[in-house]
Amino acid sequence: MVLDVSWEEVSSSPAGSDERVSEDRDPVRVVFDEWRSRQARPGSCKLTDSRRRLLVSALREYKAPDLVLLVRYAYESDEPAPRFWRGENASGRTYLDLENLLRKGKLPGRVELAQGWDETGDTGPAEEGHVDLIRALANRSPGQSVEVERPALQQVRTSRPVRVRGKRWGDD
Repeated sequence: MVLDVSWEEVSSSPAGSDERVSEDRDPVRVVFDEWRSRQARPGSCKLTDSRRRLLVSALREYKAPDLVLLVRYAYESDEPAPRFWRGENASGRTYLDLENLLRKGKLPGRVELAQGWDETGDTGPAEEGHVDLIRALANRSPGQSVEVERPALQQVRTSRPVRVRGKRWGDD
């Protein structure tokens, strides 16, 4: 899925509702509502002045659909960074507050990761098609292109060794 979101429409929320975003809707509220909808107690989450300032600052650099995508990425992706933010780390602590997700120095890299995740439709190795990709990468020659059924992953090149179940490519 390629990030091609118009200002008039943001793709459906994880709850399954199709939310339309008009130009009249406050972009700060759009991003905040997406984040709030994913909280354990959304009713207790308030749009404080400090959160509003944080969102306004982030919206100077990125559009609302990009920040909504970042929130979705943080809560849905099976990539290492979002899993860490969700508490899959040594301390078990979560890092999903807006202050962390939209941290000024890390925001550009996080938005890029979210956009890459959205373009590939990557939801982690368990998704159908990934097993074939991993097998194809493990059995390829160094520098060889790998073709798989899934259109977004048709031409994958890697020069680094690929590990499959603890084994490096070429190790027997």
